[in-house]
Amino acid sequence: MTTSGRDKAIDPASETVLISAAATLEPWQRDVTVLLPDGVGDAYTITLPSVGDNQCKDAVFTFRAIESATFSNGTVTISDQDDTIRSGDYNSDPMTAALDFVVLLNAGNVIWVELDELTT
Repeated sequence: MTTSGRDKAIDPASETVLISAAATLEPWQRDVTVLLPDGVGDAYTITLPSVGDNQCKDAVFTFRAIESATFSNGTVTISDQDDTIRSGDYNSDPMTAALDFVVLLNAGNVIWVELDELTT
């Protein structure tokens, strides 16, 4: 299914977001391509929207890692805002290679649940 420019303006969730530095996601930024940092030991964290944000209820967030041409072992971690109502806080294992991914579900505005992941 293709999406017209008009549909994308109405539904910003239809857009893939490219992130290359520490950031806090907006509730509609659910399809995320993560550019791994270049330097050895370089790292950054992407922070999820508030678990209680009604725009996120039961939404799935997908993160896929890509490498730049000069990549040399940087890492990216996905974390919540330390506001999970049940269980502990969410922190992904670091994404360190192209094709690493993390898929998360906001379960009823209560907790972030990791549905699938590949981190190397």
